[in-house]
Amino acid sequence: MKIDTNKKGLEALFPPYQIDALRVVFGAKGGVSSRELWNAVKARGHTISRATIINFGTDMVNEGIFEDRKITGKGGYRAVYYPKMTPAGLTEYILAKTMTTLQQAFADKDWWMK
Repeated sequence: MKIDTNKKGLEALFPPYQIDALRVVFGAKGGVSSRELWNAVKARGHTISRATIINFGTDMVNEGIFEDRKITGKGGYRAVYYPKMTPAGLTEYILAKTMTTLQQAFADKDWWMK
């Protein structure tokens, strides 16, 4: 995640298609396959590739925000994404990660002299 201080809310952290992808996964009653996620995000007006959605899903799994379960299907395995935390938990995670990163960045009080 990168912070764009010129933007507000989730848009400061995520591009619009990723915000919609987060909303789809967190709003789903069950898991969402990468194809279903891609179609849902496209239906919200975004023109992105399925690979972009798969990469985002993988990034969210690696961050611990989503969990994925592999299912077999025609042509191999497919990921089904589930939220690994609540929306409130995501907020806490983002705040904690941001604070830790800032504290580490400024731990050296003489950073400006180097």
